[in-house]
Amino acid sequence: MDNIYNKYLPQGVLVIGLTDEASGTVQPFATSNNIQYPLGCGSNSASAYGVSGLPTFFVIDGNGKVTFKQPGYSANLESALSQAIDAALQATPPVQIATPTLSPAGGTYGGTQSVTISCGTSGATIYYTIDGTTPTTSSRLYGAAITVTATTTIKCVGSKGGFYSAIATAQYTIVAAPLIGGSLSATGAVGSAFSYGISCTGQAPISYQVSGLPPGLSFSGSQITGTPVAAGTFAVTLTATNAGGSDSKTLTITIGAEGTGGGTNGGGSTGGGSTGGGGTNGGTDPGGNVGGSTETSSSTTKVDTDGDGFPDEIEKALGTSETDSTSTPTGGSSAGTPQALTVSKLAVKLNFADTVSGKDSIQVSGTMAIPAGFVVGGQKVTVDVGGVIRTFILDDKGSNTPKGVDSFKLSVKKSKTGVAAQTAKYSVKLQKAVFSELLKDENLVATETGTDTPVLIPVVVLFNGQLLQKDQPQLFSGKIGKSGKTK
Repeated sequence: MDNIYNKYLPQGVLVIGLTDEASGTVQPFATSNNIQYPLGCGSNSASAYGVSGLPTFFVIDGNGKVTFKQPGYSANLESALSQAIDAALQATPPVQIATPTLSPAGGTYGGTQSVTISCGTSGATIYYTIDGTTPTTSSRLYGAAITVTATTTIKCVGSKGGFYSAIATAQYTIVAAPLIGGSLSATGAVGSAFSYGISCTGQAPISYQVSGLPPGLSFSGSQITGTPVAAGTFAVTLTATNAGGSDSKTLTITIGAEGTGGGTNGGGSTGGGSTGGGGTNGGTDPGGNVGGSTETSSSTTKVDTDGDGFPDEIEKALGTSETDSTSTPTGGSSAGTPQALTVSKLAVKLNFADTVSGKDSIQVSGTMAIPAGFVVGGQKVTVDVGGVIRTFILDDKGSNTPKGVDSFKLSVKKSKTGVAAQTAKYSVKLQKAVFSELLKDENLVATETGTDTPVLIPVVVLFNGQLLQKDQPQLFSGKIGKSGKTK
Protein backbone atom coordinates (compact mmCIF):
# COMPACT_ATOMS: atom_id res chain seq x y z
CA MET A 1 0.00 0.00 0.00
CA ASP A 2 2.98 2.33 0.41
CA ASN A 3 3.39 2.27 -3.40
CA ILE A 4 -0.23 3.40 -3.85
CA TYR A 5 0.19 6.01 -1.10
CA ASN A 6 3.32 7.57 -2.62
CA LYS A 7 1.97 7.39 -6.18
CA TYR A 8 -1.32 9.17 -5.54
CA LEU A 9 -0.57 11.50 -2.62
CA PRO A 10 0.43 14.38 -4.99
CA GLN A 11 -2.96 13.98 -6.71
CA GLY A 12 -4.90 14.50 -3.51
CA VAL A 13 -5.63 10.84 -2.79
CA LEU A 14 -5.38 9.92 0.87
CA VAL A 15 -4.57 6.34 1.81
CA ILE A 16 -5.62 5.43 5.37
CA GLY A 17 -5.37 2.12 7.21
CA LEU A 18 -8.13 1.51 9.80
CA THR A 19 -8.04 -1.13 12.52
CA ASP A 20 -9.95 -1.93 15.68
CA GLU A 21 -6.71 -2.75 17.48
CA ALA A 22 -5.13 -0.36 19.97
CA SER A 23 -2.35 2.05 19.01
CA GLY A 24 0.08 0.36 21.41
CA THR A 25 -0.20 -2.82 19.35
CA VAL A 26 -0.30 -1.29 15.88
CA GLN A 27 2.37 1.40 16.04
CA PRO A 28 5.35 -0.90 16.84
CA PHE A 29 4.28 -3.11 13.92
CA ALA A 30 4.01 -0.07 11.61
CA THR A 31 7.43 1.22 12.67
CA SER A 32 9.22 -2.12 12.24
CA ASN A 33 7.66 -2.58 8.76
CA ASN A 34 8.23 1.06 7.73
CA ILE A 35 4.56 1.69 6.92
CA GLN A 36 4.33 5.24 5.56
CA TYR A 37 0.59 5.85 5.19
CA PRO A 38 -1.39 7.08 8.24
CA LEU A 39 -3.17 4.58 10.48
CA GLY A 40 -6.40 4.94 12.46
CA CYS A 41 -6.42 2.74 15.56
CA GLY A 42 -9.39 1.65 17.66
CA SER A 43 -11.79 2.24 14.74
CA ASN A 44 -15.25 0.59 14.61
CA SER A 45 -15.69 1.32 10.89
CA ALA A 46 -15.70 -2.37 9.90
CA SER A 47 -19.41 -2.84 10.64
CA ALA A 48 -20.34 0.48 9.00
CA TYR A 49 -18.77 -0.60 5.70
CA GLY A 50 -19.94 -4.20 5.82
CA VAL A 51 -16.49 -5.72 6.30
CA SER A 52 -16.70 -9.49 6.56
CA GLY A 53 -13.02 -10.36 6.28
CA LEU A 54 -9.66 -8.75 6.90
CA PRO A 55 -8.14 -6.97 5.19
CA THR A 56 -10.72 -5.29 2.95
CA PHE A 57 -9.77 -2.55 0.48
CA PHE A 58 -12.06 0.35 -0.51
CA VAL A 59 -11.82 3.24 -2.97
CA ILE A 60 -14.11 6.19 -2.13
CA ASP A 61 -14.45 9.00 -4.68
CA GLY A 62 -14.64 12.74 -4.06
CA ASN A 63 -18.41 12.53 -3.55
CA GLY A 64 -18.12 9.95 -0.79
CA LYS A 65 -19.24 7.05 -2.95
CA VAL A 66 -17.58 3.64 -2.64
CA THR A 67 -16.39 2.78 -6.17
CA PHE A 68 -14.24 -0.26 -5.33
CA LYS A 69 -14.29 -2.97 -2.67
CA GLN A 70 -12.12 -6.10 -2.42
CA PRO A 71 -11.70 -8.39 0.58
CA GLY A 72 -8.33 -10.10 0.94
CA TYR A 73 -5.14 -9.86 -1.09
CA SER A 74 -4.74 -10.89 -4.73
CA ALA A 75 -1.91 -10.90 -7.24
CA ASN A 76 -3.40 -7.95 -9.15
CA LEU A 77 -4.51 -5.93 -6.12
CA GLU A 78 -2.21 -2.97 -6.77
CA SER A 79 -3.26 -2.81 -10.44
CA ALA A 80 -6.97 -3.04 -9.54
CA LEU A 81 -6.64 -0.28 -6.95
CA SER A 82 -4.77 1.95 -9.42
CA GLN A 83 -7.49 1.52 -12.06
CA ALA A 84 -10.24 2.32 -9.55
CA ILE A 85 -8.40 5.40 -8.23
CA ASP A 86 -7.66 6.67 -11.76
CA ALA A 87 -11.36 6.37 -12.63
CA ALA A 88 -12.36 8.24 -9.48
CA LEU A 89 -9.88 11.00 -10.23
CA GLN A 90 -11.26 11.45 -13.74
CA ALA A 91 -14.76 11.80 -12.31
CA THR A 92 -13.58 14.28 -9.64
CA PRO A 93 -10.38 16.07 -10.82
CA PRO A 94 -8.02 16.90 -7.90
CA VAL A 95 -6.90 20.36 -6.88
CA GLN A 96 -3.25 20.88 -7.85
CA ILE A 97 -1.05 21.94 -4.93
CA ALA A 98 2.37 23.42 -5.76
CA THR A 99 5.42 21.49 -4.56
CA PRO A 100 7.05 23.33 -1.62
CA THR A 101 10.41 25.07 -2.13
CA LEU A 102 13.25 24.95 0.42
CA SER A 103 15.79 27.74 0.74
CA PRO A 104 18.71 27.40 0.73
CA ALA A 105 18.66 24.30 -1.43
CA GLY A 106 20.07 21.07 -0.06
CA GLY A 107 23.84 20.69 -0.27
CA THR A 108 27.06 20.74 1.72
CA TYR A 109 27.65 23.70 4.03
CA GLY A 110 30.37 24.76 6.43
CA GLY A 111 28.09 25.75 9.30
CA THR A 112 24.55 26.04 10.68
CA GLN A 113 21.82 26.77 8.11
CA SER A 114 18.45 28.46 8.56
CA VAL A 115 16.06 26.71 6.15
CA THR A 116 12.77 28.28 5.08
CA ILE A 117 9.95 26.50 3.23
CA SER A 118 7.35 28.14 0.99
CA CYS A 119 4.46 26.88 -1.14
CA GLY A 120 3.16 28.58 -4.30
CA THR A 121 -0.45 27.62 -3.54
CA SER A 122 -2.13 30.36 -1.51
CA GLY A 123 -3.47 29.15 1.82
CA ALA A 124 -1.67 25.81 1.69
CA THR A 125 -0.39 24.30 4.93
CA ILE A 126 3.11 22.77 4.98
CA TYR A 127 4.06 19.69 6.97
CA TYR A 128 7.62 18.42 7.27
CA THR A 129 9.94 15.81 8.80
CA ILE A 130 13.65 15.95 9.64
CA ASP A 131 14.33 12.22 10.04
CA GLY A 132 13.90 11.14 6.41
CA THR A 133 10.36 9.77 6.86
CA THR A 134 7.46 10.70 4.57
CA PRO A 135 5.53 13.75 5.86
CA THR A 136 1.79 13.55 6.58
CA THR A 137 -0.72 15.84 8.29
CA SER A 138 0.47 14.24 11.55
CA SER A 139 4.02 15.51 10.97
CA ARG A 140 5.50 18.81 12.17
CA LEU A 141 3.54 21.89 11.08
CA TYR A 142 5.85 24.42 9.42
CA GLY A 143 5.66 27.91 10.87
CA ALA A 144 9.19 29.33 11.11
CA ALA A 145 12.69 28.75 9.73
CA ILE A 146 14.26 25.40 10.59
CA THR A 147 17.73 25.58 12.18
CA VAL A 148 19.99 22.85 10.80
CA THR A 149 23.14 22.30 12.88
CA ALA A 150 24.04 18.75 11.75
CA THR A 151 23.56 16.63 8.66
CA THR A 152 19.77 16.44 8.16
CA THR A 153 17.25 15.35 5.51
CA ILE A 154 14.12 17.53 5.33
CA LYS A 155 10.99 16.24 3.56
CA CYS A 156 7.92 18.43 3.22
CA VAL A 157 4.46 18.41 1.63
CA GLY A 158 1.86 21.11 0.96
CA SER A 159 -1.81 20.50 1.82
CA LYS A 160 -5.08 22.33 1.17
CA GLY A 161 -8.67 21.17 1.16
CA GLY A 162 -7.72 17.53 1.51
CA PHE A 163 -5.33 17.65 -1.45
CA TYR A 164 -1.56 17.32 -1.34
CA SER A 165 1.49 18.42 -3.28
CA ALA A 166 4.38 16.27 -4.39
CA ILE A 167 6.90 15.71 -1.62
CA ALA A 168 10.00 17.93 -1.68
CA THR A 169 13.23 16.52 -0.27
CA ALA A 170 16.51 18.28 0.57
CA GLN A 171 19.57 16.91 2.35
CA TYR A 172 21.83 19.32 4.22
CA THR A 173 25.34 18.06 4.96
CA ILE A 174 27.06 20.15 7.62
CA VAL A 175 30.85 19.88 7.53
CA ALA A 176 33.11 21.55 10.09
CA ALA A 177 35.22 23.98 8.06
CA PRO A 178 39.00 23.84 8.57
CA LEU A 179 40.73 26.21 10.99
CA ILE A 180 44.50 26.56 10.94
CA GLY A 181 46.01 26.92 14.41
CA GLY A 182 49.23 26.29 16.26
CA SER A 183 52.34 28.42 15.98
CA LEU A 184 52.48 30.63 12.88
CA SER A 185 56.17 31.43 13.14
CA ALA A 186 59.17 29.20 12.48
CA THR A 187 62.93 29.54 12.38
CA GLY A 188 65.74 27.80 10.58
CA ALA A 189 69.22 28.28 9.21
CA VAL A 190 70.91 28.04 5.85
CA GLY A 191 72.31 24.53 5.38
CA SER A 192 70.37 22.97 8.28
CA ALA A 193 67.40 20.61 7.95
CA PHE A 194 64.05 22.37 8.45
CA SER A 195 60.62 20.94 9.26
CA TYR A 196 57.21 22.48 9.98
CA GLY A 197 53.86 20.68 10.28
CA ILE A 198 50.55 22.49 9.67
CA SER A 199 48.17 22.28 12.61
CA CYS A 200 44.51 22.35 11.57
CA THR A 201 41.11 21.32 12.94
CA GLY A 202 38.08 20.44 10.83
CA GLN A 203 36.42 17.45 9.25
CA ALA A 204 38.62 15.21 7.10
CA PRO A 205 39.58 14.97 4.35
CA ILE A 206 41.44 18.30 4.36
CA SER A 207 43.75 19.38 1.55
CA TYR A 208 46.49 21.99 1.88
CA GLN A 209 48.15 24.54 -0.36
CA VAL A 210 51.31 26.52 0.42
CA SER A 211 52.87 29.45 -1.43
CA GLY A 212 55.88 31.74 -0.85
CA LEU A 213 58.29 29.13 0.55
CA PRO A 214 61.95 30.05 1.09
CA PRO A 215 64.34 28.59 -1.51
CA GLY A 216 65.28 25.02 -0.66
CA LEU A 217 62.02 24.11 1.09
CA SER A 218 59.16 22.04 -0.35
CA PHE A 219 55.69 20.97 0.74
CA SER A 220 53.95 17.57 0.80
CA GLY A 221 50.84 16.39 2.66
CA SER A 222 50.81 18.76 5.63
CA GLN A 223 54.58 19.08 6.08
CA ILE A 224 57.08 21.75 4.99
CA THR A 225 60.57 20.27 4.87
CA GLY A 226 63.96 20.75 3.24
CA THR A 227 67.26 22.57 3.68
CA PRO A 228 67.13 26.38 3.26
CA VAL A 229 69.68 27.92 0.88
CA ALA A 230 68.98 31.64 1.49
CA ALA A 231 68.67 33.73 4.65
CA GLY A 232 65.79 36.16 5.25
CA THR A 233 62.23 36.47 6.53
CA PHE A 234 59.51 34.91 4.38
CA ALA A 235 55.72 35.32 4.52
CA VAL A 236 54.27 31.94 3.58
CA THR A 237 50.55 31.55 2.83
CA LEU A 238 48.94 28.39 4.23
CA THR A 239 45.49 27.37 2.94
CA ALA A 240 43.40 24.45 4.24
CA THR A 241 40.27 23.34 2.36
CA ASN A 242 37.54 20.76 2.87
CA ALA A 243 33.91 20.34 1.80
CA GLY A 244 32.81 22.89 4.40
CA GLY A 245 35.08 25.76 3.32
CA SER A 246 38.65 26.96 3.62
CA ASP A 247 40.95 28.91 5.92
CA SER A 248 44.14 30.81 5.15
CA LYS A 249 46.85 32.00 7.49
CA THR A 250 50.29 33.60 7.07
CA LEU A 251 53.27 31.68 8.42
CA THR A 252 56.40 33.73 9.06
CA ILE A 253 59.58 31.73 8.44
CA THR A 254 62.86 33.33 9.51
CA ILE A 255 66.00 31.75 8.06
CA GLY A 256 69.29 32.73 9.66
CA ALA A 257 72.80 32.52 8.28
CA GLU A 258 74.57 29.19 8.07
CA GLY A 259 75.56 27.80 11.44
CA THR A 260 72.95 29.73 13.45
CA GLY A 261 70.72 26.75 14.24
CA GLY A 262 67.66 25.11 12.75
CA GLY A 263 65.41 22.18 13.48
CA THR A 264 61.79 21.14 13.76
CA ASN A 265 59.02 23.75 14.04
CA GLY A 266 55.27 23.97 14.17
CA GLY A 267 52.55 21.60 15.12
CA GLY A 268 53.31 18.39 13.27
CA SER A 269 50.03 16.97 12.06
CA THR A 270 48.41 16.71 15.49
CA GLY A 271 48.17 20.35 16.52
CA GLY A 272 50.36 23.32 17.30
CA GLY A 273 53.57 22.40 19.04
CA SER A 274 53.38 18.59 19.02
CA THR A 275 56.08 16.23 17.87
CA GLY A 276 56.78 15.43 14.24
CA GLY A 277 59.00 12.66 12.94
CA GLY A 278 60.45 12.04 16.38
CA GLY A 279 61.83 15.59 16.80
CA THR A 280 60.66 17.54 19.83
CA ASN A 281 59.16 21.03 19.85
CA GLY A 282 58.27 21.55 23.51
CA GLY A 283 54.61 22.35 22.82
CA THR A 284 51.37 20.73 23.90
CA ASP A 285 49.20 18.55 21.63
CA PRO A 286 45.36 18.54 21.64
CA GLY A 287 45.32 15.56 24.00
CA GLY A 288 47.25 17.50 26.65
CA ASN A 289 50.68 15.83 26.29
CA VAL A 290 53.83 17.88 26.42
CA GLY A 291 55.93 17.28 23.30
CA GLY A 292 59.49 16.20 23.97
CA SER A 293 58.81 15.14 27.55
CA THR A 294 59.17 11.36 27.37
CA GLU A 295 58.85 10.00 23.84
CA THR A 296 61.99 8.44 22.42
CA SER A 297 63.22 9.40 18.97
CA SER A 298 63.26 5.73 17.94
CA SER A 299 59.43 5.48 17.76
CA THR A 300 58.26 4.55 14.27
CA THR A 301 54.51 4.96 14.85
CA LYS A 302 54.40 8.52 13.46
CA VAL A 303 56.85 8.11 10.57
CA ASP A 304 55.12 9.29 7.38
CA THR A 305 57.47 8.96 4.41
CA ASP A 306 55.13 10.26 1.68
CA GLY A 307 53.63 13.08 3.77
CA ASP A 308 50.00 12.02 3.23
CA GLY A 309 49.29 12.15 6.98
CA PHE A 310 49.03 8.37 7.43
CA PRO A 311 51.81 6.65 9.40
CA ASP A 312 53.86 4.23 7.31
CA GLU A 313 53.07 1.27 9.55
CA ILE A 314 49.30 1.79 9.14
CA GLU A 315 49.63 2.11 5.37
CA LYS A 316 51.67 -1.08 5.26
CA ALA A 317 49.10 -2.93 7.38
CA LEU A 318 46.21 -1.74 5.16
CA GLY A 319 47.99 -2.42 1.87
CA THR A 320 48.57 1.15 0.64
CA SER A 321 51.90 2.68 -0.35
CA GLU A 322 54.14 4.38 2.22
CA THR A 323 55.97 6.26 -0.57
CA ASP A 324 53.04 7.38 -2.76
CA SER A 325 50.89 10.17 -1.31
CA THR A 326 48.05 9.34 -3.75
CA SER A 327 47.78 5.79 -2.37
CA THR A 328 46.04 6.15 1.00
CA PRO A 329 43.62 4.16 3.22
CA THR A 330 40.90 6.72 2.36
CA GLY A 331 41.06 6.23 -1.40
CA GLY A 332 43.68 8.84 -2.25
CA SER A 333 42.69 11.60 0.18
CA SER A 334 45.28 12.80 2.68
CA ALA A 335 44.65 12.29 6.38
CA GLY A 336 44.70 16.00 7.17
CA THR A 337 45.20 16.94 10.78
CA PRO A 338 44.56 14.02 13.16
CA GLN A 339 41.71 14.69 15.57
CA ALA A 340 42.19 14.36 19.32
CA LEU A 341 41.50 10.90 20.75
CA THR A 342 40.56 10.58 24.39
CA VAL A 343 42.28 7.69 26.18
CA SER A 344 41.04 7.11 29.74
CA LYS A 345 42.87 3.83 30.24
CA LEU A 346 45.86 2.12 28.65
CA ALA A 347 47.17 -1.11 30.15
CA VAL A 348 50.05 -3.07 28.60
CA LYS A 349 51.25 -6.37 30.03
CA LEU A 350 54.33 -8.11 28.58
CA ASN A 351 55.66 -11.55 29.49
CA PHE A 352 59.46 -11.45 29.14
CA ALA A 353 59.74 -14.98 30.56
CA ASP A 354 57.89 -16.43 27.55
CA THR A 355 58.30 -14.56 24.25
CA VAL A 356 57.10 -17.46 22.09
CA SER A 357 53.67 -18.78 23.11
CA GLY A 358 51.98 -15.36 23.24
CA LYS A 359 50.87 -14.17 26.66
CA ASP A 360 51.03 -10.39 26.18
CA SER A 361 47.97 -8.12 26.29
CA ILE A 362 46.93 -4.51 25.59
CA GLN A 363 43.73 -2.82 26.74
CA VAL A 364 42.65 0.67 25.69
CA SER A 365 39.45 2.55 26.48
CA GLY A 366 38.21 6.11 26.13
CA THR A 367 35.83 8.21 24.06
CA MET A 368 35.55 9.52 20.51
CA ALA A 369 33.25 11.96 18.74
CA ILE A 370 30.40 10.48 16.66
CA PRO A 371 28.61 12.66 14.05
CA ALA A 372 24.82 12.91 13.68
CA GLY A 373 23.31 10.28 11.42
CA PHE A 374 26.22 7.90 11.92
CA VAL A 375 25.63 4.28 10.85
CA VAL A 376 27.58 1.81 13.01
CA GLY A 377 27.04 -1.44 11.12
CA GLY A 378 29.74 -2.18 8.53
CA GLN A 379 32.15 0.47 9.81
CA LYS A 380 35.85 -0.38 9.59
CA VAL A 381 38.20 0.67 12.39
CA THR A 382 41.98 0.27 12.54
CA VAL A 383 43.79 0.58 15.88
CA ASP A 384 47.56 1.14 16.25
CA VAL A 385 49.04 1.00 19.75
CA GLY A 386 52.77 1.66 19.48
CA GLY A 387 53.03 -0.50 16.34
CA VAL A 388 50.59 -3.24 17.36
CA ILE A 389 47.94 -2.91 14.66
CA ARG A 390 44.54 -4.57 14.32
CA THR A 391 41.58 -3.89 12.00
CA PHE A 392 37.96 -4.62 12.95
CA ILE A 393 34.58 -4.54 11.14
CA LEU A 394 31.69 -3.47 13.39
CA ASP A 395 28.18 -4.90 13.53
CA ASP A 396 25.00 -2.88 14.20
CA LYS A 397 25.67 -3.02 17.95
CA GLY A 398 29.21 -1.62 17.60
CA SER A 399 31.06 -4.88 18.30
CA ASN A 400 33.62 -6.46 16.01
CA THR A 401 32.40 -9.16 13.67
CA PRO A 402 33.29 -11.95 13.37
CA LYS A 403 34.27 -12.51 16.99
CA GLY A 404 37.90 -13.38 17.69
CA VAL A 405 40.68 -13.28 20.25
CA ASP A 406 40.97 -9.49 19.87
CA SER A 407 37.96 -7.23 20.34
CA PHE A 408 36.68 -3.70 19.75
CA LYS A 409 33.48 -2.21 21.16
CA LEU A 410 31.90 1.18 20.33
CA SER A 411 28.85 2.19 22.41
CA VAL A 412 26.72 4.51 20.25
CA LYS A 413 23.40 5.69 21.68
CA LYS A 414 20.43 5.56 19.28
CA SER A 415 16.94 7.03 19.48
CA LYS A 416 13.79 6.60 17.41
CA THR A 417 14.96 9.42 15.15
CA GLY A 418 18.43 7.94 14.61
CA VAL A 419 21.88 8.77 15.94
CA ALA A 420 22.52 12.25 17.31
CA ALA A 421 25.98 13.82 17.49
CA GLN A 422 27.59 12.45 20.65
CA THR A 423 30.73 11.35 22.47
CA ALA A 424 30.77 7.55 22.49
CA LYS A 425 32.77 5.16 24.65
CA TYR A 426 35.11 2.67 23.00
CA SER A 427 37.21 -0.20 24.29
CA VAL A 428 39.93 -2.33 22.68
CA LYS A 429 41.37 -5.62 23.90
CA LEU A 430 44.38 -7.23 22.19
CA GLN A 431 45.68 -10.44 23.73
CA LYS A 432 47.29 -13.88 23.41
CA ALA A 433 50.14 -12.66 21.22
CA VAL A 434 53.75 -11.48 21.50
CA PHE A 435 53.92 -7.66 21.51
CA SER A 436 57.26 -7.01 23.21
CA GLU A 437 59.28 -6.83 19.99
CA LEU A 438 56.85 -4.34 18.39
CA LEU A 439 56.88 -2.12 21.48
CA LYS A 440 60.66 -1.90 21.86
CA ASP A 441 60.79 1.39 19.94
CA GLU A 442 58.36 2.87 22.52
CA ASN A 443 60.97 2.04 25.21
CA LEU A 444 58.88 -0.78 26.72
CA VAL A 445 61.95 -2.92 27.47
CA ALA A 446 62.99 -5.11 30.38
CA THR A 447 65.83 -4.08 32.67
CA GLU A 448 67.80 -5.76 35.43
CA THR A 449 66.14 -3.69 38.16
CA GLY A 450 62.64 -3.25 36.71
CA THR A 451 62.64 0.44 37.62
CA ASP A 452 59.63 2.56 36.62
CA THR A 453 60.44 4.34 33.35
CA PRO A 454 58.36 7.22 31.90
CA VAL A 455 57.18 6.36 28.38
CA LEU A 456 54.85 7.98 25.84
CA ILE A 457 52.82 5.39 23.93
CA PRO A 458 51.15 6.61 20.71
CA VAL A 459 47.57 5.40 20.16
CA VAL A 460 46.28 5.96 16.62
CA VAL A 461 42.78 5.08 15.38
CA LEU A 462 41.61 5.26 11.74
CA PHE A 463 37.83 5.45 11.85
CA ASN A 464 35.02 6.92 9.71
CA GLY A 465 37.57 8.42 7.30
CA GLN A 466 39.39 10.28 10.08
CA LEU A 467 42.69 9.76 11.85
CA LEU A 468 42.44 10.08 15.66
CA GLN A 469 45.57 10.24 17.79
CA LYS A 470 46.76 10.48 21.39
CA ASP A 471 50.24 10.16 22.92
CA GLN A 472 49.49 8.48 26.24
CA PRO A 473 52.00 9.05 29.09
CA GLN A 474 52.63 5.91 31.16
CA LEU A 475 55.11 4.44 33.62
CA PHE A 476 56.54 1.10 32.53
CA SER A 477 58.43 -1.39 34.66
CA GLY A 478 59.73 -4.72 33.40
CA LYS A 479 62.36 -7.16 34.62
CA ILE A 480 64.50 -9.30 32.34
CA GLY A 481 63.17 -12.86 32.30
CA LYS A 482 60.01 -11.91 34.18
CA SER A 483 57.12 -9.61 33.25
CA GLY A 484 56.42 -5.95 32.66
CA LYS A 485 53.42 -3.64 32.75
CA THR A 486 52.35 -0.02 32.37
CA LYS A 487 50.60 2.07 34.98
